[in-house]
Amino acid sequence: MVRWNKQNRPKSVEAESKPAVAAGSSESRGRWHSKPESVKEKEDKAYDKFADMLIKKLEGFEGNWEKPWFDVGMQWPKSIYGKPYNGMNALNLSILCEFEGYKIPIFATHDRIFAMNFEKDENGNRVPAVNNAGEKLPFVHVEKGQSAFPVFLSQTNIVHKDTKQKISYADYVKLSSEEQDNYNIYHNMKVYPVFNVDQTNLKEARPELYDKLLQEHGPKEIPEIKEGEDYVFAPVDKMIADNSWICPIKITGNRAFFRPGAPEICVPDKAQFPHRDQFYSTLFHEMTHSTGDKDHLNRLNPADSFGSPGYAREELVAEIGKALTCQRYGIPSHMKDDTLPYLKSWLSSLHEDPKFIKTVLNDVKLATGMIASRIDEVSLKISENTKLDLRDDDDDDNLQYDEDDNAINVDGSHYAADKKQGEDEGKGKKEGEQHQEHRCRHR
Repeated sequence: MVRWNKQNRPKSVEAESKPAVAAGSSESRGRWHSKPESVKEKEDKAYDKFADMLIKKLEGFEGNWEKPWFDVGMQWPKSIYGKPYNGMNALNLSILCEFEGYKIPIFATHDRIFAMNFEKDENGNRVPAVNNAGEKLPFVHVEKGQSAFPVFLSQTNIVHKDTKQKISYADYVKLSSEEQDNYNIYHNMKVYPVFNVDQTNLKEARPELYDKLLQEHGPKEIPEIKEGEDYVFAPVDKMIADNSWICPIKITGNRAFFRPGAPEICVPDKAQFPHRDQFYSTLFHEMTHSTGDKDHLNRLNPADSFGSPGYAREELVAEIGKALTCQRYGIPSHMKDDTLPYLKSWLSSLHEDPKFIKTVLNDVKLATGMIASRIDEVSLKISENTKLDLRDDDDDDNLQYDEDDNAINVDGSHYAADKKQGEDEGKGKKEGEQHQEHRCRHR
């Protein structure tokens, strides 16, 4: 039983019989005030959660696995600003949406959700948000009892070696190589808790905004591929035809593999796949392998023979990389039959050391970043569009961005944790949708 004393602080019945503790003593402070978690403690808890989710996901893969890695039609997780998450964050938030049944893969910090209730007046002062009629909008908040999920935010500080003056990454890349030599670059990782929009009362408080998010980011129907038709993803087809990947991609034989010595990728023709979309998911698996070549990410070890721990780890990287790339571009991703044993073999490693996932997902992030960058580049050339900077200049005064385009907090404002893209709630298509017309059309 717990009673409340005059200071409105909980006191157990057992504690009443103990001698009084001097106010202000370390024992007194420890009794009523928990010590703030360190960055390391937050990271450890986050990795525990990540490992638990991946273990649950892998344990669900049984027998001849036919179900796609992620729910068909689920879109890529993004911040409330429309900024896509990457690597580790993208994988875990996607699995979280599947486990919890979230329809909209949009996330925000508690501070950002609270900030939706305010806007700035002509003098720059924060005032309550109102509708077109000047009426105060209903208050948006996180629902009672909801738990946040951790995401990692990479932060970069660029400091002049002599003056110690800091500059943004955007300004740094504009400098000449000689000028850049005058700066030191420091990286650090922080953990921030985020909530899904379905964990808030947004649907009731702002139904029009919620419906807009659902329409833009909710599950998308995957076009059915009829017999005799080919599933077409134009950017990759052009990449193959133009030989513009980091190594040649040859359509030949009846097996898919990456040959490091050449280097080259061999993959069967689309007609040989039971489901025509499997051509691209299989190719993405091999493309992920190819990023580990010594001339690129240098991840592959020639000594890792078939069946070795290193070989199995690389299969895990390639399989997760394939799954994330497929999800990013709306392509169903089925697991290769010979991959399941390798994934299962890592369950014990995840149970014993959750931090194991850190190194694996870092490799996945780098590999998928290379693949997505090349696909988007080709997609833009096909569409003959110019990639837009969707950030709002008016809101960027207190932000800096690192090489991954993650927002860096400067003055403690509430935007720091959301990888700010700067789109307001009324803007339309977000980054990543520009290639949509090329994603999957019938020939």
